[in-house]
Amino acid sequence: MTTRRARCDVLIVGGGIVGLWCRALLEREGRSVILVEKRALGAGQSVASQGILHAGLKYLVSGEEDGAAASLADEYERWLDRLSGRGWPELRHTRVLAEKMVMWTTPSLASRAAGWLASPMMRSRVRRIEGDERPIAFREAPRAIGVWEVDEPAIDARSLLADVAACAQGPLLLGEPDASGIRADDDGVTVKIESAGEHVEVHARVLVLAAGLGNRELLRAVGVNPDDACQERPLHMVIARGAPAAIFGHCVQPSRKPRLTITSGQDGDQTIWYLGGALAEPPGTERSPEAQASYTLDEVRDCLPWLDVEGLEIDTLRISRAEGRTPSGRRPEGPVVHAQGRVIAVWPTKLAMAPAAAQAVLARIAPITANPGPARADEVEGLPTPSLAGAVWSWSRQT
Repeated sequence: MTTRRARCDVLIVGGGIVGLWCRALLEREGRSVILVEKRALGAGQSVASQGILHAGLKYLVSGEEDGAAASLADEYERWLDRLSGRGWPELRHTRVLAEKMVMWTTPSLASRAAGWLASPMMRSRVRRIEGDERPIAFREAPRAIGVWEVDEPAIDARSLLADVAACAQGPLLLGEPDASGIRADDDGVTVKIESAGEHVEVHARVLVLAAGLGNRELLRAVGVNPDDACQERPLHMVIARGAPAAIFGHCVQPSRKPRLTITSGQDGDQTIWYLGGALAEPPGTERSPEAQASYTLDEVRDCLPWLDVEGLEIDTLRISRAEGRTPSGRRPEGPVVHAQGRVIAVWPTKLAMAPAAAQAVLARIAPITANPGPARADEVEGLPTPSLAGAVWSWSRQT
């Protein structure tokens, strides 16, 4: 079997939001880029996210100082510019599912929440809403239930991925890198890839690993202990079909994690809730799918007692999210980049931090690729390209 040989400035492994954003940014900065994805664009953490463009407000409810809140707030206005077509990249075709999120309380926490959300840091972005101003799902809520409108949009992650993918011309290759076939030297990194039964050998001046959990095996191949660079955060998310009304919001509690975070989608005439927040974190990760479904129903009944949720059909979805390692094991406050010579591994931490993660990658590789070299990316022409991953509720059902 013949082997195709291609050259580029940067080879990116991983077609999630950070890999695609790196591809767009690096190409814009004059680098030749090939991106390889072994499944579908966004098939890991990106499509499994809830699509919220956080401004960091939910983290301030606990009253704790939080660097993540500051990082997200810095990026927020730039996201709004991109979605309106004023910033780069233009994301005017990205579907905004909700212009604003809501925060709501259970009756026992309503008065305390009023104090949290009236703090100076929150006041400019949060507004209490009543009566017909409330989303349909909250119109029948008792007056004791506090509902606040929050300046954080929710987007369709799949349309975002498609928009960012369209911002660059470099090849998107459906294939799987061979970890045993990675060779690094002073001139760059050579990676062997299998695609549609063919072998492709790509020589890149820099290798960028943006494959989430897939970074682990590839880091090990270049002599890095992955446990020193990244950590896993398991989640047990919930998909509820047949919801009575769309919800985009957080049921808040005095901690860093909302009790529930719900975003919504449509499958034909059926409204679907996608639920995360504290219920998806430990100890929820230890529950069986059946126990997690039962627990979720109890939480929904307690947090949304005025809604009829008896017809919900509940599935669960286990997600293992990869993040840069922190000494405490807590979620990093921003993107994490780990460099080993010409191999750069990146984890954005949250979807909203993907642009900052790509900028951090550019800063690391700019000196190495200051004078872009000759490219032979056309060698991969004719090989299959990855499709866009399906909506999360189309993934295999677990209950």
